[in-house]
Amino acid sequence: MAFRFGAPDVYLLKRNTTEMITDKLKALVKEEAEKLKIHATPEELERLDFKKLSPWFDNLCPYGQMTGSCYSPRAEELLNKCAHAYSIGLSEFAQANRKTFTEGSNRTHYSPIEFYIGLVHANPEALIDFLKGKSQTLNL
Repeated sequence: MAFRFGAPDVYLLKRNTTEMITDKLKALVKEEAEKLKIHATPEELERLDFKKLSPWFDNLCPYGQMTGSCYSPRAEELLNKCAHAYSIGLSEFAQANRKTFTEGSNRTHYSPIEFYIGLVHANPEALIDFLKGKSQTLNL
Protein backbone atom coordinates (compact mmCIF):
# COMPACT_ATOMS: atom_id res chain seq x y z
CA MET A 1 0.00 0.00 0.00
CA ALA A 2 1.22 3.47 -0.71
CA PHE A 3 -0.54 6.70 0.13
CA ARG A 4 0.06 10.35 0.61
CA PHE A 5 -1.44 13.03 2.87
CA GLY A 6 -2.87 12.38 6.29
CA ALA A 7 -2.89 8.62 6.06
CA PRO A 8 -2.96 6.64 9.30
CA ASP A 9 0.40 5.03 10.12
CA VAL A 10 -0.91 1.61 9.15
CA TYR A 11 -1.21 2.84 5.56
CA LEU A 12 2.32 4.19 5.30
CA LEU A 13 3.73 0.92 4.02
CA LYS A 14 5.41 1.85 0.76
CA ARG A 15 4.96 -0.01 -2.48
CA ASN A 16 5.13 0.99 -6.09
CA THR A 17 1.73 2.30 -7.17
CA THR A 18 2.58 3.09 -10.76
CA GLU A 19 0.76 -0.08 -11.85
CA MET A 20 -2.40 1.27 -10.19
CA ILE A 21 -2.30 4.46 -12.28
CA THR A 22 -3.53 2.91 -15.50
CA ASP A 23 -4.52 4.66 -18.71
CA LYS A 24 -8.12 3.79 -17.84
CA LEU A 25 -7.85 5.46 -14.42
CA LYS A 26 -6.24 8.56 -15.95
CA ALA A 27 -9.04 8.80 -18.51
CA LEU A 28 -11.71 8.43 -15.81
CA VAL A 29 -10.02 11.07 -13.61
CA LYS A 30 -9.90 13.49 -16.55
CA GLU A 31 -13.55 12.81 -17.41
CA GLU A 32 -14.61 13.34 -13.79
CA ALA A 33 -12.57 16.56 -13.57
CA GLU A 34 -14.12 17.94 -16.76
CA LYS A 35 -17.61 17.24 -15.39
CA LEU A 36 -16.74 18.80 -12.02
CA LYS A 37 -15.77 22.02 -13.79
CA ILE A 38 -19.27 22.05 -15.28
CA HIS A 39 -21.37 20.98 -12.28
CA ALA A 40 -19.51 22.38 -9.26
CA THR A 41 -20.02 26.05 -8.53
CA PRO A 42 -17.06 28.46 -8.74
CA GLU A 43 -17.31 28.84 -4.96
CA GLU A 44 -17.10 25.07 -4.44
CA LEU A 45 -14.08 24.76 -6.73
CA GLU A 46 -12.36 27.66 -4.99
CA ARG A 47 -12.58 25.77 -1.65
CA LEU A 48 -10.23 23.07 -2.97
CA ASP A 49 -6.93 23.21 -1.08
CA PHE A 50 -4.11 20.98 -2.27
CA LYS A 51 -2.23 21.34 1.03
CA LYS A 52 -5.14 19.85 3.02
CA LEU A 53 -6.21 17.23 0.47
CA SER A 54 -6.75 13.72 1.84
CA PRO A 55 -9.01 10.93 0.60
CA TRP A 56 -9.36 9.48 4.12
CA PHE A 57 -11.29 12.27 5.80
CA ASP A 58 -14.84 13.26 4.87
CA ASN A 59 -14.10 16.98 4.94
CA LEU A 60 -10.65 16.85 3.27
CA CYS A 61 -11.34 14.75 0.20
CA PRO A 62 -12.19 16.81 -2.89
CA TYR A 63 -15.96 16.43 -2.48
CA GLY A 64 -15.68 17.11 1.24
CA GLN A 65 -13.65 20.25 0.67
CA MET A 66 -16.16 21.54 -1.85
CA THR A 67 -19.33 20.69 0.13
CA GLY A 68 -18.27 20.37 3.78
CA SER A 69 -18.54 16.57 3.84
CA CYS A 70 -18.37 13.84 1.24
CA TYR A 71 -21.44 12.41 2.98
CA SER A 72 -23.58 15.49 2.25
CA PRO A 73 -26.49 15.57 -0.19
CA ARG A 74 -24.57 18.05 -2.37
CA ALA A 75 -21.53 15.76 -2.49
CA GLU A 76 -23.78 12.87 -3.50
CA GLU A 77 -25.31 15.05 -6.24
CA LEU A 78 -21.88 16.04 -7.58
CA LEU A 79 -20.56 12.47 -7.41
CA ASN A 80 -23.54 11.13 -9.33
CA LYS A 81 -23.31 13.88 -11.97
CA CYS A 82 -19.55 13.69 -12.41
CA ALA A 83 -18.34 10.16 -11.71
CA HIS A 84 -19.09 6.48 -11.57
CA ALA A 85 -18.14 4.40 -8.56
CA TYR A 86 -14.63 3.13 -9.31
CA SER A 87 -13.38 1.18 -6.30
CA ILE A 88 -14.72 -0.06 -2.98
CA GLY A 89 -11.36 0.54 -1.34
CA LEU A 90 -8.64 3.14 -1.21
CA SER A 91 -5.72 0.96 -0.16
CA GLU A 92 -5.99 -1.31 -3.19
CA PHE A 93 -8.20 -1.33 -6.23
CA ALA A 94 -11.36 -3.40 -5.77
CA GLN A 95 -13.92 -3.11 -8.56
CA ALA A 96 -17.04 -1.25 -7.47
CA ASN A 97 -20.20 -3.33 -7.64
CA ARG A 98 -22.45 -0.38 -8.54
CA LYS A 99 -22.18 2.82 -10.54
CA THR A 100 -23.92 5.37 -8.30
CA PHE A 101 -23.14 6.87 -4.92
CA THR A 102 -25.39 7.03 -1.87
CA GLU A 103 -25.52 9.70 0.79
CA GLY A 104 -24.54 8.95 4.35
CA SER A 105 -21.77 7.63 6.52
CA ASN A 106 -21.96 4.17 4.98
CA ARG A 107 -20.66 5.38 1.61
CA THR A 108 -18.09 2.76 0.68
CA HIS A 109 -17.53 3.44 -3.00
CA TYR A 110 -14.93 5.86 -4.29
CA SER A 111 -14.72 7.87 -7.49
CA PRO A 112 -11.69 7.74 -9.78
CA ILE A 113 -10.45 11.08 -8.39
CA GLU A 114 -10.83 9.93 -4.79
CA PHE A 115 -8.89 6.75 -5.55
CA TYR A 116 -6.24 8.55 -7.60
CA ILE A 117 -5.31 11.29 -5.13
CA GLY A 118 -4.15 8.81 -2.48
CA LEU A 119 -1.59 7.12 -4.68
CA VAL A 120 2.06 8.03 -4.13
CA HIS A 121 2.80 8.57 -7.83
CA ALA A 122 -0.32 10.65 -8.45
CA ASN A 123 -0.21 14.34 -9.32
CA PRO A 124 -3.09 15.80 -7.30
CA GLU A 125 -1.64 19.31 -7.40
CA ALA A 126 -2.10 19.36 -11.19
CA LEU A 127 -5.67 18.11 -10.70
CA ILE A 128 -6.52 20.92 -8.27
CA ASP A 129 -4.88 23.52 -10.52
CA PHE A 130 -6.99 22.26 -13.44
CA LEU A 131 -10.21 22.30 -11.42
CA LYS A 132 -9.52 25.82 -10.18
CA GLY A 133 -8.80 27.05 -13.70
CA LYS A 134 -5.09 27.72 -13.08
CA SER A 135 -4.24 25.25 -15.85
CA GLN A 136 -6.12 24.57 -19.06
CA THR A 137 -4.76 21.03 -19.44
CA LEU A 138 -4.64 18.13 -17.00
CA ASN A 139 -1.44 16.11 -17.11
CA LEU A 140 -1.58 13.14 -14.78
